[in-house]
Amino acid sequence: MQRPVLRHVVLAGAIITSTAHIVGSLRSGDLAGNGDSWALGVVAVGQTALGWLILGRRPGLRMGWLFSCGGAFCCVAFLSDWWAKETLVHAPGSLPFGAFAAWWSTWSAPLPVALLVVAPLLLFPNGVARSQRWRRFIVLVTVPFVGLVFGSAVLATAVAIRTPLMLTNSNARTAGSSADRAIGLSSVGWLLAAATAFVAVAGVLFARRRAVGDLRRQCTTVVIGVGVLLTAMVATSLVGPLTGQRHEAPEALAAVLWLAIPTAVAVAIVRYRLFELRVLVSRSILVLGVGGLLTGAYFGVLLAAEWVAGSSTKVSAASLVAAAVVGLVSVFVAAGISANTRRWFGRATGVHVVAARFDDGGHPDDDTVVTLQRLVATVKDELRLGSVTLTVDGGATVRVGDPEGPVTSVVLEHAGRSSGALVVTPRRGEALSGRDRDLLDQIGRYVALTAAAIRANDDLRAAQEALRRAHIEERRRLRMDLHDGLGPTLAAIRLKLVAYARHASDPFTVTEIADQTADAIREVRRIVEGLQPSLLEDLGLVAAVQILVADTSQITGICFKVDAPDELDVLPATIAATAYRAISEGIANVTRHSGARTCTVTISLRDGLLDTSVADDGRGFDPGTAGGGVGLHSIRARARAVGGDATIASGFGRGTVVSARFPIGVKS
Repeated sequence: MQRPVLRHVVLAGAIITSTAHIVGSLRSGDLAGNGDSWALGVVAVGQTALGWLILGRRPGLRMGWLFSCGGAFCCVAFLSDWWAKETLVHAPGSLPFGAFAAWWSTWSAPLPVALLVVAPLLLFPNGVARSQRWRRFIVLVTVPFVGLVFGSAVLATAVAIRTPLMLTNSNARTAGSSADRAIGLSSVGWLLAAATAFVAVAGVLFARRRAVGDLRRQCTTVVIGVGVLLTAMVATSLVGPLTGQRHEAPEALAAVLWLAIPTAVAVAIVRYRLFELRVLVSRSILVLGVGGLLTGAYFGVLLAAEWVAGSSTKVSAASLVAAAVVGLVSVFVAAGISANTRRWFGRATGVHVVAARFDDGGHPDDDTVVTLQRLVATVKDELRLGSVTLTVDGGATVRVGDPEGPVTSVVLEHAGRSSGALVVTPRRGEALSGRDRDLLDQIGRYVALTAAAIRANDDLRAAQEALRRAHIEERRRLRMDLHDGLGPTLAAIRLKLVAYARHASDPFTVTEIADQTADAIREVRRIVEGLQPSLLEDLGLVAAVQILVADTSQITGICFKVDAPDELDVLPATIAATAYRAISEGIANVTRHSGARTCTVTISLRDGLLDTSVADDGRGFDPGTAGGGVGLHSIRARARAVGGDATIASGFGRGTVVSARFPIGVKS
């Protein structure tokens, strides 16, 4: 039988078995030793249903099968207990196989505690021991537990064959009899399971202290479930003393509360993927509060109906009418809660959560691939997926996580046309539900819009870079025109004027014109060097800076040092020119304002970035108040124009350091 089918078969069998137990228990009423045992059937079938849900979301998880099979076994154990008491004590001979039911219920008594509480806590969260130490502890506890259960089954066999009534009626037993020893071994097994439960809870608390991320959230959810159970147990135990023993907490309520731990484990394994823990806890508290009010209303209506009808039976027309009234009211109450509490407690993970986290973690200077990777990582983390792959039409393809398992693809559409695809896979052993797919469709629309915005920003950056390249090329063309056109023409005019002055009657006027022409030639050369330094093109950035500092040192007397590699990779023309101008502007500020004796120029290339700095030992200033002059603002503007940044560190008496960083990924 295939596992998906087996999962449904186990649930159906548990429902049938538990229904027989619940109906029979309600019909028996307050049977001695039976109490409200119908609630135990609810607990058992509830755990089976939890396992069914877990296997639906994570088919390969062992914990799901532990819940399903364990809950189904508990259904059988509780049914056998009622069956034995019904056919041997309440109505002898009314049902067959009474002896077998008595034998089964005797040795299986400690197993519900082990299957409902102990095993889920010890094997949390994946159905296997969390460490080698816990594996040894499980073996250490399991061996004597199995021995006690087996011994109880062996001793109960002979009793069930001869006098099965002794296994269900304490008055029929004698001290030291086989029945007494069988039930005693079973009781010791129950105590061992209960003690192990406390150790298991301590283990979850210890695991939470050391855990991070998803595992810590899982442990927190389980701790909350344990806290709910302990709080409920204390509250129910105080009902009698606080009311002078006039009232007692319903046994059924105390039994159903044992579902708190299995429910918390199931929530930790499955539901925490879609809901923030704070939202889950807040809504749970709200639901419990409303449930308490509805329960009080139920008992009020029930007492009023019984008073009118004069009925006091356990299952009566009055109780059915009361349940119908409360159920009808609860529909309207639930609708009101659903409509009005979203703004109080938030919602499940959705588009707004993904958008908020994505916006908080960004930087405006991130390139396209980095931004897309961050977007994909945000979607993966928020939805707890195994992998997410984003393909943008005409752009990059980015992936986060290792794709394993079934693939779900969401077509991204923007402005009525396809813009890419979002391909996701669940985590190992999991499966996406219909709700997950609907959520992915919603997030896909946001991802499509975001991807389109990223592409538009990328296109804008490309256009800006193209404009900068065009600007550089235009400066280069103008430099060549001035250098090769106007410069030689002026030089020729000057030579002719000098030659003419040798033979002119008034050489002073001609000489003056020749000197002015020489000034014009020098100005043209200055403009040419300013447009695009020839040394930068001919020798590279480091050599150009070394020549610049040598000339400046000769003129000013400041001791300059250049800390740079002997050779740099070929830099884009835009970056090289910008870095050279930033350094020359920094050196100019040193000579004009610092009063420094030494200055160090540093140039380095690493991780795709060109780092430059100009550090002096001058008088310094307070950047917070002075803010720097025009030159320092110019350095910042030049760096940001090519996608870089500049920082200024200074202080009175501590000198000044002007640092700039340029990305060299931009091509000229």
